Amino acid sequence: MLRFIENLTMKLTILGVLLGLTTSISAAAEIKIVGTIDQVLPMSNAIKGTGRPQALKTVKLLKLELSDQMKSKLAAKLTNIWHASFQVQPQVFNKEKAVQLGMNNTPVLDQGPYGTCVTFAVTAAIDAVLSKGDYISQLCSLQLGNFLEKNGTISSGWDGSFAMNVLNEIGLFGIINKENQSQYGCGNLTHYPLEGGPLPETDMSPTDYHQLSESLQDSVGWTPVIDEFTSEEKLTTANIVDRMKTSLNAKDRLAIGVILADVDQGIAGAIGTHHVKNDTWILTPDILKDVTDYLDNNNPQFMFGGHEMVLTGYDDNAVAKDSKGHTYKGLFKLRNSWGKTQGDDGDFYMTYEYFGYLVLEANRIRQKNSV
Repeated sequence: MLRFIENLTMKLTILGVLLGLTTSISAAAEIKIVGTIDQVLPMSNAIKGTGRPQALKTVKLLKLELSDQMKSKLAAKLTNIWHASFQVQPQVFNKEKAVQLGMNNTPVLDQGPYGTCVTFAVTAAIDAVLSKGDYISQLCSLQLGNFLEKNGTISSGWDGSFAMNVLNEIGLFGIINKENQSQYGCGNLTHYPLEGGPLPETDMSPTDYHQLSESLQDSVGWTPVIDEFTSEEKLTTANIVDRMKTSLNAKDRLAIGVILADVDQGIAGAIGTHHVKNDTWILTPDILKDVTDYLDNNNPQFMFGGHEMVLTGYDDNAVAKDSKGHTYKGLFKLRNSWGKTQGDDGDFYMTYEYFGYLVLEANRIRQKNSV
């Protein structure tokens, strides 16, 4: 009888996940994750402050397949900027010129050689709200995802996902902290496999997950702010930038998904310099031409990948430069999950223009009592 109840509970929880993810699944029709792209990050001269050489690092970006409708939507956004000045003017209601939230003592995370950026970005943003440091287990969430993938239609997250999928999973099942992960294990693993290797074949059932999990329903909430997958809104770049600023002004970080263009250049397409070389994604005329050529002609030589990060701040007066000395003013600050030796001690930057034209999703992560 107990086994019957467990099986019934398991089936109901899976059904709950599938019902809760209906929007995300339909959204995936516009943009599908069809695998991952191995991206080797170039070596910098030295790890910052140590003088020691930095080793080569391979990360995975998400390989995306865009529907014709999605390509048309992006093309329409890009058409208007060929003769633009590459400067986004902030709207009047966001009067703050700069806001930097940081990550509230959440350290720089490392997703290793797996396509787990969405899980890492979402959990890092929630960690910053909880103010408990490196608290949430990404491994346990992914191992639960393995079970759900084997028994349903959603992806595990090991080879990519969408932010709302991960958030809905956390809303339904809660989270497991890293102390419980280390002590009890998740799907027979006690440590995230940073050393690489095949994707884990083990999984963690909802029943087992529930024994170790805790709910966030009373403490953390989330709200979609940008959803280019399904939205019919005609948002300008300035509208998008202001939505991000509004959330940041309210002290809320965002989990954001973007297209990274020309990823074979710089550090996964980051070719601008703000604090250190290749720490900023900038939309140069050459990159803009490559994106437009891909959308118009489906150029197979064009390299782009999907990636999820945490948006932590902005500065209207911050400047990045390209290799020709051209300047790009107005930067968002992003917390990445490629370890502390990449970018500016683990952080990266992105111009307002780049973000406005190539953002795909943005979800505001907030304390439950936040408006």
